[in-house]
Amino acid sequence: MHAAIHALVDAADAHIEGDFDTAAAKFKDANCSVTWKWLNDAWSDVRKNVVFWKPEGDSQLVPKSERDPDRSIKAAIKRAVLERDGYTCRYCGLPVIPADIRRVAHGLYPSAVPWSSRNPAEQHAAFQASWLQYDHVEPHSHGGMSSLENVVISCALCNFGKDRFTLRQLDIEDPRLREPVPSDFDGLERLRRFGLPKTRTSPRSKESTRVNEPLACELGPTSESFFFPGSYISAGYVNVPPVAGKARWFKIGSSVEAEMVERDGVHGCIVRCPRKMIDRRGIDADAYLAPLLPTRGHRKAMQPGPDPEWSKGFFMTPFSHEHIEKAIARLPATGSKQLKILLQRAEDHGIDRLADTIKAELELRGPTDLDDKAAQRHLEWSEKVAGLGLDEAILAAFQHFPLRAEERLLVRAIAKTPGIGYPELVKIRGKGDVGLILGHLIYERLGFFRGYLPNERRMSGLLLHRTEGNGPVTYRLTSEADRTFKTMGVF
Repeated sequence: MHAAIHALVDAADAHIEGDFDTAAAKFKDANCSVTWKWLNDAWSDVRKNVVFWKPEGDSQLVPKSERDPDRSIKAAIKRAVLERDGYTCRYCGLPVIPADIRRVAHGLYPSAVPWSSRNPAEQHAAFQASWLQYDHVEPHSHGGMSSLENVVISCALCNFGKDRFTLRQLDIEDPRLREPVPSDFDGLERLRRFGLPKTRTSPRSKESTRVNEPLACELGPTSESFFFPGSYISAGYVNVPPVAGKARWFKIGSSVEAEMVERDGVHGCIVRCPRKMIDRRGIDADAYLAPLLPTRGHRKAMQPGPDPEWSKGFFMTPFSHEHIEKAIARLPATGSKQLKILLQRAEDHGIDRLADTIKAELELRGPTDLDDKAAQRHLEWSEKVAGLGLDEAILAAFQHFPLRAEERLLVRAIAKTPGIGYPELVKIRGKGDVGLILGHLIYERLGFFRGYLPNERRMSGLLLHRTEGNGPVTYRLTSEADRTFKTMGVF
């Protein structure tokens, strides 16, 4: 892993020195399969990291109503933690790199630094492992505060592998007992200046970063073509490496066309624009003038992907607080497919609050894949029960969607034998889909319950108490569900 970090450092230095081929090669070297396997084996099933399930004297789960309401760590706390700890994991000592620096590297070298937010197997291994995290030493669920005293810098493996468990359960030392170790590692912050500014254009499409045949230069009366070695297209801009010590950008639009090409083994971009735009940036236009090239597959970069109807133009306007809040208010009525598109765009533009809210909405929906009409319908159900108690919401939900035969069978069994185990329910049901059926008690009636779900660890927790231990999972009805189902004559 440390060899992979050294390769990242060498890649950053090579890029700064203008040696782009070496930089790309070093980034590729750092993306090794051994690192990826070591990392993902440790966090794919976090339960196997537990050494003691119930260590003596350990802290206990705290009711949600008594936990720190600020689960997310404030920016001021993060700055103070980073200043104290530096770019080093307090648990294992691994150098760490912020996510936005990884985004810069991905923009500079998209093929050498792959990153898919949806598929961990398509993420650059070294950047994945060294991903800077802010970790609650004492878990938030055990009463840990989002404070300077309880938050430390962590690598992705230590943070995700630690998950919700306590230090005693994992049998690891409290990192706060050791002073932070001074280091001159800067988290590759020196790459930050090569990143593009936040844009208000559609995010990079797959086609915009593909190396193709050279752009056809059908010059207009005021436009010429220029080849910039080492330049690349990202988020609607052409990013040109520093010329005379200063990086330049061209915004793709009506007067600028661009294509990523390879000429004589050198990667870069052909930019077609009026010469005055080159002169205005202090660049010697003649030094980069490209000769006329044959016409082959001419197309503009940056064709936008599909958007939900309400979000048309969202990424073309300033991302003010009010603007983002209005977008967030529309999410519950937006289809799941469109939410996933918006999530990718929000992440590409660095709009963390919007991205986090979309993730929470998708997590809330669980396995339920709603289209726009279904999402709107669920929202109307939510408004229908707004202000009602949970008993009344349960009654409204199951009057609108009566229990199916298999649901009624399992609910009656749980009511008859509180604390019944999963194996017994499987025998009663005759199939192994018990967990799915119990989960859909909530998911198929999501609109009636969404106003209550944030207070529950599990979606089905509004109706069922689910207990896990060393033995099988057991179930019992919540008091609200027990009362309501009795009133309805379910049992």
